[in-house]
Amino acid sequence: MAFRTIIFEDQSGVGAVLSRLLKHRGHEVYAFTHKSQTALLSYHECGSTPPHRCADFLITDISLPGVNGLVWIEKQLAQGCCIPRIAIMSADFVPSARKRAKELGVHVFEMPFKLSEVHQWLSIGERSLMGEGAAKYNDWWLSDFSRGHEGEGGRCTEHRLSPRL
Repeated sequence: MAFRTIIFEDQSGVGAVLSRLLKHRGHEVYAFTHKSQTALLSYHECGSTPPHRCADFLITDISLPGVNGLVWIEKQLAQGCCIPRIAIMSADFVPSARKRAKELGVHVFEMPFKLSEVHQWLSIGERSLMGEGAAKYNDWWLSDFSRGHEGEGGRCTEHRLSPRL
């Protein structure tokens, strides 16, 4: 089973290492360095409805140009984001941000992180997702979003049923 992963990381070296690691594991990888590169960071409402989702894994930096990764994740979850495994990275997590990430079920990677830690998180998530069968992906966020939101809208209630850690 192939998995799909989205990476938001403005440091190209970190994004490249993560992309290589994920591709080596057989993931379909979409990596972005700025919110202007994808509708996913520009729209405020999730464009997927169950059983569809944008990806299986999301890894984001907490500090992206023009976007706070944790605030964005929180908004996406409130709007019904269906991505089952989410992680956030930072070199300087303040205790309140770490606590909030844990409350949201978001895994925290302290930078610099160990690749073995990422492998372990991915392995646990992959095993969990294997039991679900093949995912159905919604690609609304890959379209030319300057034409407007092309998703179906809706809410995902599945994200609270399994931990994202």
